[in-house]
Parts: sequence; structure tokens; C-alpha cells
Amino acid sequence: MSNTRRWLLVAAAVVVLLGIGVAFSQGVATPTGDPTSPSKLPSAGKLAESAPEVTNLHDERVAVTLAFADRTEGKAAFYVVGGPVGLQPTTLAEAPRGSTSVRINAVNPEVDYCFVVVAVLSVDQVAPSVQVCTARFGTAKP
Repeated sequence: MSNTRRWLLVAAAVVVLLGIGVAFSQGVATPTGDPTSPSKLPSAGKLAESAPEVTNLHDERVAVTLAFADRTEGKAAFYVVGGPVGLQPTTLAEAPRGSTSVRINAVNPEVDYCFVVVAVLSVDQVAPSVQVCTARFGTAKP
């Protein structure tokens, strides 16, 4: 096959792909098959025996340090999920494999916070701790 013919085939393929892209973006064409809904995606398995145990919550008002027992023998990375009481939880901090504490900086000293430490062994295996909360104003823990 000559170079000219090869370039013409490549150019034709690019034009076809661009045309398909434009059709999808303008709603002229739609993909076939069922769209993937979140309920059809696999979910991570929760491993209760690997869940970290929060052993201490040290509240410094503008920072909180959580100490925890690593039940994965150093195999898991850890993430702290939480936030101010009553608001949507978010990822606040992460700690590498083998860690037994994590510090969350820049917290609002005027509100209480709740935290869950999550051990992540793989994409398919996670182990969340029991939720722990600050009690800055003598408020009941949720």
C-alpha cells in the first residue's frame, strides 16, 4: 500500500470519528445498550475484621489528631472521612500504610466534627471504623 493511500485512509477514519463525535454531542445519535447506573456498578466489600479502631481523639480546636489501631498489619492505606456535624461528609485526610495516627488541620473551632477512619486494602476491600465525634460544647455525639 502506498503512503498516499495510507494517509487517505487515516484521514477518512479521522473524519468519520469526528462526525460520530459531533452526532453524539448534538444528540443526533445515542449510544446503544443500557447506560450504566451506579446501582449496576460493583461495590467495595466491607471487612469488619480489618476495620481500624480509633483509640484516641485529641482535639486542639483548630486541629484534631486521631490515633487508631491498624488491624491490617500495615497492608492498608487510611483515609479520614467526615466533617462538621450536620454537613455532608468528605475526605479530610489520608495516611500511608503502616500509620497509626492522622492529623486533620484547619478545622473550625466553633463546630463539632465527626470522623470515620477507613482502611483501604484494595479497590474492592474497605474497612470503616466506628464514627467518633468531638464534644466541644458538651453536645451529645450523633
